[in-house]
Amino acid sequence: MVSIAPKFRPVGTRPDYEVVPFYPSDHFEKRITQSRRKDDGLPENLTWFGAQIAGHKTQVKDGKQQLGFIKDLDFPERILKPVMPDKRGKIEKTFYTSIFASSSPALAPYRNLLPQFHGVREISYKGTTHELLDMEDISEFFVLPAVIDIKVGQRTYGPDANEEKRRKETEKYPQQEEIGFRILGYKIESGETMKVASRDREYCLTLETDHIEGALREFLAFRGPDVHVIIDELLDQLETVRDAASLGVYHIFSSSLLIAYEADREAAPRAEIRWIDFSHVFPGNGQPDVNYLYGVNRLVEYLKSIRLDLR
Repeated sequence: MVSIAPKFRPVGTRPDYEVVPFYPSDHFEKRITQSRRKDDGLPENLTWFGAQIAGHKTQVKDGKQQLGFIKDLDFPERILKPVMPDKRGKIEKTFYTSIFASSSPALAPYRNLLPQFHGVREISYKGTTHELLDMEDISEFFVLPAVIDIKVGQRTYGPDANEEKRRKETEKYPQQEEIGFRILGYKIESGETMKVASRDREYCLTLETDHIEGALREFLAFRGPDVHVIIDELLDQLETVRDAASLGVYHIFSSSLLIAYEADREAAPRAEIRWIDFSHVFPGNGQPDVNYLYGVNRLVEYLKSIRLDLR
């Protein structure tokens, strides 16, 4: 199935949404948390991305300034992801740069699945220079985007992890070994309330194995009667992810699939998947990435189960 070419909204046409948690699953909570903060020290035309689902937030940690995701108002179809100031950041920057600089047919599946990459930018924030990955923001493809971040794989640690690292990663969400993935959070914009309904990381960590299908159903429910079209598109694109993970070029750990669909029922139903987060990448040596494949296959099973109930 071929995706519809995205049409970006002009600058300034997208409302400044507020983030609210689901309460209960089909209502918006009255208590509102602002999604945007003041642009305290950001260069001109840059603003904080107010609807970030997962990942590092703007904060001082261990004495070092960390940045959250940033939007450039001159390029609304893009998002700026800070490069982590350690080995993980170097690995991810190298991965994106090498994938998009190469014309090798072997890497074409990755180029088709990753967010389009526009290079590395530098900004100064509070006296420190930060590198940012300039990439596609798929939420801008939709009138009302519904977006979910799913960390895929039975294990989120690589083969170089010591026992302490393995223990800590496993304890974060022990159910992941069986489920094959972990939902990090999801959000759906509401055109009626001008707010964003969300499930955050803390909530998603409470999901037991028998809650996962319900969470996916909740995420998909905003589309309405033609949600089967969305699921069919997702299943089709997950086949492409499965093909890439089977190539044996890379083994990728602690990586996510960012899934978005059109929640505006008056707009044509469509969905997009992007493979994101590449701070733990290892050579595949010709062997399929069985850890990632297990997670993708399990996600396919859940979606097929939901799809079956719609017949």
